[in-house]
Amino acid sequence: MAQPTAIGVLTSGGDAQGMNALFEKEGGDLFDVQQVVLGQLAQGGNPSPLDRALATRLAAQGIARLIAEAEAGRQVCICAGSSGGDVIFHELGAATEADRWRPDNQWWRDLRPILDVMAQSGPPRAEETA
Repeated sequence: MAQPTAIGVLTSGGDAQGMNALFEKEGGDLFDVQQVVLGQLAQGGNPSPLDRALATRLAAQGIARLIAEAEAGRQVCICAGSSGGDVIFHELGAATEADRWRPDNQWWRDLRPILDVMAQSGPPRAEETA
């Protein structure tokens, strides 16, 4: 039997318990389901301005880090946190089963020009064809 795969779902304003039950039933032995309630949701109320500022810092620096890793040709899975006012990153490589990632060279990427043509709302305009 293959090792179970983990899946994460974030719901906002939805039925988390219903989603949990649905994934448990439909997933069977394919993956484990565990419900986690985020901190400010468990405590009630809206995030404070400090929470929002920290989330913005983590997101901005996390995106910058992922861009740098991609430009260096590395695929990574990282977790961002804050310690002593600094944003720190932890690589989660051992937990991500990199051998099961999808390859970068997908067969359908060669079909992108056809997709671009089919996604147009009408025939090309004269200035686009010249």
